[in-house]
Amino acid sequence: MLFSSVAVTPASAADSLLSQGKPVTTSSTEGSAFGGAKAVDGSGTTRWASAEGVDPQWLRIDLGTAATVRRIKLDWEAAYATKYRLEISDDGVSYTTVVAVDNGDGNTDDLTGFTARGRYLKFVGLTRGTPYGYSFWELQAFGSTDSSGDTQAPTVPAGLAAGTVTATTAALTWSASTDNVGVTGYDVLRNGSPVGTATTTSYQDGGLAPNTSYSYSVRARDAAGNTSAAGAAVTVKTKANQTTWPGDAAVTVADGTNVFGTNLSGLSFENPDVLWAARNGPGSLYRLTRSGSLWKPDSVGARSLNYKNGSGDPDAEGVVSTPDGLFVSTERDGDNSGSSLLKVLRYDPKSTAKTLNATAEWNLTSDLPSVGNNDGLEAISWVPDSFLAAQGFKDERTNAAYNPSSYANHGTGLYFVGLEGNGMVYAYALNQSGSTFTRVAAFAGGFSSIMDLEFEPATGLLWSTCDDTCNGRSATLSITGGKFIVVGTYDRPAQMPNLNNEGFAIAPQSTCTAGRKQVVWSDDGNTSSHALRAGTLPCA
Repeated sequence: MLFSSVAVTPASAADSLLSQGKPVTTSSTEGSAFGGAKAVDGSGTTRWASAEGVDPQWLRIDLGTAATVRRIKLDWEAAYATKYRLEISDDGVSYTTVVAVDNGDGNTDDLTGFTARGRYLKFVGLTRGTPYGYSFWELQAFGSTDSSGDTQAPTVPAGLAAGTVTATTAALTWSASTDNVGVTGYDVLRNGSPVGTATTTSYQDGGLAPNTSYSYSVRARDAAGNTSAAGAAVTVKTKANQTTWPGDAAVTVADGTNVFGTNLSGLSFENPDVLWAARNGPGSLYRLTRSGSLWKPDSVGARSLNYKNGSGDPDAEGVVSTPDGLFVSTERDGDNSGSSLLKVLRYDPKSTAKTLNATAEWNLTSDLPSVGNNDGLEAISWVPDSFLAAQGFKDERTNAAYNPSSYANHGTGLYFVGLEGNGMVYAYALNQSGSTFTRVAAFAGGFSSIMDLEFEPATGLLWSTCDDTCNGRSATLSITGGKFIVVGTYDRPAQMPNLNNEGFAIAPQSTCTAGRKQVVWSDDGNTSSHALRAGTLPCA
């Protein structure tokens, strides 16, 4: 078993059992007989078990006061984790990784060689070793409670005020507290419950409901775990959500009659005059160029796709043009369409061959939830490292700010894929030599299903689109508190029918004319003998 941990300190012979009988909360339980309290009841015959077949899952223990933990012991039942983290927190909101286990084997894990301080201890199961959930007979934490002698709490934060407020976010600022030793941070409370932490005197809350009032307050804490009372509350009301399409109501046909037929799917601009389109059956790519107000295939026409070994019929659903090449997301091999095969394939955009073999491929099937053969990787987008780092994007693997240098040879950004079957978005660092990858984050895309993803550099928004099953709606996501969250949802343009649109692309900012830029949708059904339609969005 391999693991990494925080600062190394030998366990003390005087360490006591801190976790037994303490309050426990969990992400889920398999049933009432397997509640979280069973993991800390001191019995080797009772156990906690999470819901089956779902990643990730967690269990949190409230140690009751700030403590120093030097040893953690997990006594696994048969449903063990191959990958998991143990985290600690002062406030139950912001956590630091204590131990990250990368290849658990189901044997008892008796972890030492670290020291960690906090009140809340959290197990986070990342990868199951069986088809079931996560289950252990006991989780025991050993160490000592705080003995620093500092019992004086910081002063109560004052001057809490709201800044910019949108339909789903609220910015807050306040005056600094003081302490006899030093203030280490602040807890932000929404409607009386902790929602986030800050080390400065500002915070932006996200994931809020439009046109809704929230009460916020802030309390200060020090290194000894002393916490002030919450300061005077401020009430914030979010704005009403705009649901009308933000561009023009009109849409126009953007291709010739029956140029593509059915099955046209993902879209991506390479530059203002080149638009790539993926077709899912048979798997192929089109390089489209402008012809007046229409888009037409270049002289090569449909480029048939193969896997890297030159075989197969990749079901090409999404496409994105990046500085690292042309990337396609797939659901299955058309030569074996009964089986889900969730791969990302890279192709050479400069090739003029009629048949393209992938230059690299990444099989994500084992890392993603099991879905039907027509519910797989429908969407793909790319977000540059420079943007993610500047916005403080959180790496859920390390539970810290995303650091591009942690992922060797991954190119210049992360790849975001949308899983049609559950509406989730998964961010990956793809080693550009091919095959190896690391999942960095996962988040909800705004709908129960995703058809395409599109990053808009001018606004920093990630667009998530759905087809006729969602009435052609779109969502925008922005990084708030280190995570992409939905900040807007929009109806389709008023004059566009409810089509089976599977592709969506936004023209580069350089194409802006009269404050508008083009957007293009692809209709899998080729309604009225046309697969492409164009509309507009305002230029940022």
